[in-house]
Amino acid sequence: MATETAAFERASIVAFYDAIEKGSKLKPKEDPDLYKDLAVEFPNINQLWYEGILRQAQALIAYLNHSEGSKDNSWSYAHFEGKTQTIPFTSTTELLDYIWNSLPAAQKKIFAGKKDSWNTADVYIVKKAQQNKIKGVIDSLVKEFGKDNVQPAVLVGTINAYMAKLLEDKHFLGISLKQPTRNAAVKVTPTNLKLGPDGLEVIGGEVVTPLDTKMDVLTRNNKQDFSGNSLRFNAKFEAGAYAKQYVWESKVSSSSNEATEPRDMALSNKGKYIVAAARNGAIPAPKMAALVEKYTGEKLNHNIPTNRKFNANETKYWKDYLKNISTSKKRKVPISLGGYTIDGTKYSPEEFITELFALDDGNASGKTFATKIRSKMRHLRYIRMFLNASNVDRLGELISHAYFLSSKMNINQGDLAGPFIKVQ
Repeated sequence: MATETAAFERASIVAFYDAIEKGSKLKPKEDPDLYKDLAVEFPNINQLWYEGILRQAQALIAYLNHSEGSKDNSWSYAHFEGKTQTIPFTSTTELLDYIWNSLPAAQKKIFAGKKDSWNTADVYIVKKAQQNKIKGVIDSLVKEFGKDNVQPAVLVGTINAYMAKLLEDKHFLGISLKQPTRNAAVKVTPTNLKLGPDGLEVIGGEVVTPLDTKMDVLTRNNKQDFSGNSLRFNAKFEAGAYAKQYVWESKVSSSSNEATEPRDMALSNKGKYIVAAARNGAIPAPKMAALVEKYTGEKLNHNIPTNRKFNANETKYWKDYLKNISTSKKRKVPISLGGYTIDGTKYSPEEFITELFALDDGNASGKTFATKIRSKMRHLRYIRMFLNASNVDRLGELISHAYFLSSKMNINQGDLAGPFIKVQ
């Protein structure tokens, strides 16, 4: 999949290059030379990828006010940390790579040494006449704010602000791409440009379908498992200029963490929402743990032992926890927890926890049943997080912030993700 994603990204930047510099036509089968270039970069390209790449190119040139069929040789193009075969060297750049590589170790450490945790752009374009000037400014900023006696975030924030201005002026654009969704319209969304003093205003948000995690156990091939191992639901929000619907899915990752990956619901050409083909990305584990603590007051793994069985105090805690969630009469957010059954026998919430923990051997390594039990307890804590947020009228804040964290988008002034445009 990683190889296919890289091929898609290379083909996309080539489509942008061909559309702008060569004046290529962007309707399917209208430009054989363009298709040939795409096939060089993406040998396994199929109709879905091909049509999606063309729609992305149409959206980008519209954003740049470039007329389809006209030619403009003022841009340079790049795939981050990669090369294309069909864009000539004279029209290539390495500017975003240069900026990331210019950051000192302390600044990279903020993002765990991963460029995508700072700026999720897959490809980028820059005005040829601006490249050397931009490099000079970056060098000056690193020299001034990259010193040991300056907080690392100061340099990152300063570079972000400079890059945001370049993006607004359409001189330098990092571009985040997503796998095309069949028949979905493609939009260009500038991201992480400006925030007011209080951050991005959240207008509203709601949980559209029940918070769904199955609290039912089945025995398959002499092994216990849950009838479903993820927490899944649909949500929507409005914040600033963003109006999004997405699917939330949290599933077991390890004995101490979940993998939480929101996925956009794209508007089809028939006006209906469909699940996008690509995930936005996972919410970083430390950020997810911080969200949980913010809305529940608890550490993510509070009363969840990771290397032994649940003791009596922990068992009582989770019996009360599940009972309170299940029987809450003030609940504004819909939930679906299954039937509290084990091999067909139905239990009360408290009895279910007792019986469930009796099946726990404490071996929470890999994807064992013990690991999945601990995952279920975290799912209950996630549900409590949403219930608490709803009770204090902060549900929209939580839903939007979680989405932005997965997409490396800023909602608060303290967030340090870099500016880019989303083409999807």
